[in-house]
Amino acid sequence: MKKLYLILLFIISSNNVSAQIKDTITISGSNLKTEFIKKGRHSYIVYFKDSLQAPSKNIQIVEINIKDKIHNGKKAITIEQSWERDTVIHTANTILKHSDLSTLYHEYFWKGNKSHISYDFVNKKINFKSKVADSTKTKTQENFINSFKNYNLNWHSDLVIFPLLPFKENRVFKINFYDPPSESMEVYYTVIGSDYLTNSLGKKIDCWVLEFPVPKKYGGGYQHFWISKKDRELLKEEDLFGKMYRYKLKLGVSEKN
Repeated sequence: MKKLYLILLFIISSNNVSAQIKDTITISGSNLKTEFIKKGRHSYIVYFKDSLQAPSKNIQIVEINIKDKIHNGKKAITIEQSWERDTVIHTANTILKHSDLSTLYHEYFWKGNKSHISYDFVNKKINFKSKVADSTKTKTQENFINSFKNYNLNWHSDLVIFPLLPFKENRVFKINFYDPPSESMEVYYTVIGSDYLTNSLGKKIDCWVLEFPVPKKYGGGYQHFWISKKDRELLKEEDLFGKMYRYKLKLGVSEKN
């Protein structure tokens, strides 16, 4: 019995040391570095690989346009996304509250399942603009109402939000994310260190590397994000879902002015 007690004491002590080393911080509107928001157009190339050495496939272009906006008479930020692969396969229009980046409005269209839904967070209303099964409607509405229990950030806007986090070595970010129509989730992202990316001029770019472990029920794996320390831009994402790799790389210029 004494031996068991000592083992438990060791485990608790180890966890406490780990918690001290890993500086965990709950993300809220007050600790987001909103001054680093990059307004304007941003372009990413997205592609998949069956292995690290395999050729790229399923290549897509993602266009993101970030603008100031007045919504219901108040300052806001709008994020417009267009995902293209031969045709437009997905669009999203998200409006965030200027002060804390909580979601005011979110609308998306997916060509694959022909879903088109808008969410009015101010009036707590959903507009189903496409045909949706009654069971799906019920679950979608339930998830939407439950999202108001906590302060949430829009997970669909992660490429915009991640550069605003208060980075520090070994820091863990606890974030309440909501990506309609899914459930809101409390997730943890860890700053696992620093790394250098090389741009087209051969210049090294010092970056923070952020990690999110993909749960086993979704195949396991990870998501890694490279955010430049100087300019606070998300330059690269590398994901491993099961055995499939996905990459997002920020392009140096956008097609549109």
